[in-house]
Amino acid sequence: MKKTFFYHYNKPASRAAKKPIMSVHFNKKCYIVDHIMCHVTSYTQHRKRQPYCVMKGKCMNVVISTTPEGLALATIL
Repeated sequence: MKKTFFYHYNKPASRAAKKPIMSVHFNKKCYIVDHIMCHVTSYTQHRKRQPYCVMKGKCMNVVISTTPEGLALATIL
């Protein structure tokens, strides 16, 4: 069964890490990652509160892994 996910730029985490950071929300959990690979259709959703713009879609699973460079990667399947 497909579940809703969304991801967005995380400004507070980016300031703390001094590099661009993304947040992936899936299955009532928030994952802080450096990179996202999205293998499903997603669309823009505008919101009245922050984050004002998110990418949203439906997927079967989100896999969190580490790249050879030591960066967090979210693969959306």
